[in-house]
Amino acid sequence: MLVVLCVALYGRVVTFDFVWDDYDLVADNPYLRQPGTPLRVFRSDFWALSQADSRSGMYRPLVTLSYWVEFRVFGRAPAPFHATNLLLHVGVCLLVLALARRLGAPPWGALLGAALFAAHPAQTEAVAAIASRTDLLATLLLLGGVLLWLRPHRVRWVALLLLFAAMLAKESALVGPILVLFLAPHARPEAPGGAPDEAPGDVPGGWRALAPLAVLPAYVALRLAVLGVPALGGAALRDTSGGLRCFRYAARVLLPLPQPAIEPLERAAPLLVAASAVGIVLLVVLLVRRRASVFAALGAWFLVALAPVAEIVTIGVRFSDLMLYLPLVALGHAAAGFVGVRPARWRYALVAALVAAAATVTTLRLPVWRDGVSLWSHGLRLDPHSPRMLVNLGTALRAQGRSLEGCQVLARALAEIPGRPDADAHVRVLYNLGNCYRERGHLERAAAHYREALERSQGQLEPAAQNLAVALSQLGRDAEALALVQGRVSRNPRLAPLWQRQATLQARLGQRDEAIRSCAEALRLEPGNREVAAMLETLRAGAAR
Repeated sequence: MLVVLCVALYGRVVTFDFVWDDYDLVADNPYLRQPGTPLRVFRSDFWALSQADSRSGMYRPLVTLSYWVEFRVFGRAPAPFHATNLLLHVGVCLLVLALARRLGAPPWGALLGAALFAAHPAQTEAVAAIASRTDLLATLLLLGGVLLWLRPHRVRWVALLLLFAAMLAKESALVGPILVLFLAPHARPEAPGGAPDEAPGDVPGGWRALAPLAVLPAYVALRLAVLGVPALGGAALRDTSGGLRCFRYAARVLLPLPQPAIEPLERAAPLLVAASAVGIVLLVVLLVRRRASVFAALGAWFLVALAPVAEIVTIGVRFSDLMLYLPLVALGHAAAGFVGVRPARWRYALVAALVAAAATVTTLRLPVWRDGVSLWSHGLRLDPHSPRMLVNLGTALRAQGRSLEGCQVLARALAEIPGRPDADAHVRVLYNLGNCYRERGHLERAAAHYREALERSQGQLEPAAQNLAVALSQLGRDAEALALVQGRVSRNPRLAPLWQRQATLQARLGQRDEAIRSCAEALRLEPGNREVAAMLETLRAGAAR
């Protein structure tokens, strides 16, 4: 029944297109096309292996590995990637159900709690965006680890491996060992009335109870060895809201109003935040008075799971429904426990009504993620003057072939930036407007925009460098373009398009031998590139004459 609900709610995602970060991480990611083994993912920054080729401080090798496997099997089609996200969500929902039963919830109560988790409107981004697989995979592994830890000792070493693997999917899974410690005292026999594997309180005691914490230093050591620094996020998304975010997220759980994919940080909704804070305090007081220790543990789950994204220490994590995926496990368990404390028909009816309401909102909200135009048009309706929304909409329109309309939106985005300063949006507007000018033949203006975008990104925006080289070449300045490309090749020697561009420019300047070597390297990195193969054949034929 739970699987049917998930498929009924989210089955449409397999018809959706790539959106937002899906392009950098999957659709246009050059790493996924390169030959060789996928082991490089364990030695690289998460975003360094993407089209963006940036250093984010994120270490998520298992997610990139999943993309690599799927790309090799299915190619660039979005449907298989969306189907995998859906399957991961189904798996997480089943584990939420199993964990609720392990904590003592009655069967129907556990089912309703898992259904509420599955249907909550905040889950739409996690399921519909391929780039959000980080949260799906991390939560699946984390819950698997928690469940196995609550089973007999013979499988607890597997639980530790799963908790460690969850951290390799997303950094927020660092809270997994702490969540295990909260829930372990509340585990119940697997088969009430039968012969349980262990008694309710038969969990490791003493120092053995702290064994899950051992995976933390192991993960930190691996992360430091690969990245060198423990930093997360980017300065462009920082704010100073601190712990207030916990209450803002609680408000979104209680009343999931529509929000844009990129939430403006200044939109604090103070009355709603205050109301949710009062509600949390009253709930804690009620639970303490009723000695509902398992509910207190679930409240702790929500707060601990939110801690990595609450900006108590400013690390630059965006405010988004996506960050609620793991914390919402506590909501599902709380609903299951609410039914189980004093089983009554009205309790079942109330939770069932909440599931129906959540499913209705999710059904209405899911089409927003169909493609880039629908996503960013929705965002602009909620935040009409956002430069980020405008630049993303302009880019999406151009990707659909609506170039003139997209360029007009980009020009509007540039006009909005002085009133809403946004360094990242400014760089992207300049780059995309450069593309507009180049398409119209205004090469000098295009080159100026590319150059400014490259300068403002501190040399990080690789597509701006490549398109600047193209514009310079079209202006007849091949030597200048070649010098630029050679600098980029030395900086990013694993990008096949750079070697291809270098070969083209070298051939134009009569550097045949150098062009042959560049073509050979481009083919080594991207063996299926027919254009490069044809160029190499032509160059070798010319050299033989």
